[in-house]
Amino acid sequence: MHWRMIFVVLLGFLAVFHSVHALSPKTITQGGGIVSRAVKYLSQKEVDRLAELASQSRGTVRIGEVLGSQKLETDVVEEALLRVAIKQKRISLNEARRLFLALRGAEGFPATLKKVIGNNARGTVGHLNELFIARSAAESGYKVVAIGKKFNDGIKRLPTDIDILLQGNGRQIAIEAKAYNPSTALPLDKFRADMDTLLAYQKRQSVPVLPVFSLTAAPDNRSSLLMLQKEALKRGVQLIVGSPQGQVEQIRLLEKVL
Repeated sequence: MHWRMIFVVLLGFLAVFHSVHALSPKTITQGGGIVSRAVKYLSQKEVDRLAELASQSRGTVRIGEVLGSQKLETDVVEEALLRVAIKQKRISLNEARRLFLALRGAEGFPATLKKVIGNNARGTVGHLNELFIARSAAESGYKVVAIGKKFNDGIKRLPTDIDILLQGNGRQIAIEAKAYNPSTALPLDKFRADMDTLLAYQKRQSVPVLPVFSLTAAPDNRSSLLMLQKEALKRGVQLIVGSPQGQVEQIRLLEKVL
């Protein structure tokens, strides 16, 4: 097994509003800017109101309350939130359409979208990264079990979550995904705790689980990466580095050797 862990470590280097009024979804016919023609949708005026609300204090909480009170179908909510993200210029129309096609109905998709449109820039980057990894996995044939799966690991003082849960080839893949700028110092203590959360999740499942810790880019500080690799190797967590699509390709390779 030891040579397999070494192989996995090498893979990482290789990939290196005011109030909102009642919402009235309409059946889609045609028109630009709409994410999907397969569902009902909110008017652009209603989406604009949601975008204005998102910029306010606790705006995403209020958006959740507004959308929830209307008892809209889940795909209507997903489509509306994606259009808010487009209006904020956080994703393109094409990206939104791909996300909707790949992740429509997935557990945690609407909740993650609400985090994307919030006023926490760092949170937007991290949660978009999770969505792009999940989308790439779905487009590659994996089932997306959940995004931001709530989990109490019994270690951290508060409940945490598993960023992405995939299903493929008879087992789950549990991913902790990080999208740090290469120049940013890595919080290694936090990363160790996140790896331990993956192991706690793995231990409690009745099906095999492949624990994966991913970075979208290698840090400029190579000693930090080497230390992170050492911690992953010690725990049996698979460390991968690369773009969302590159991460999915590495996971496929891991499944073949582990």
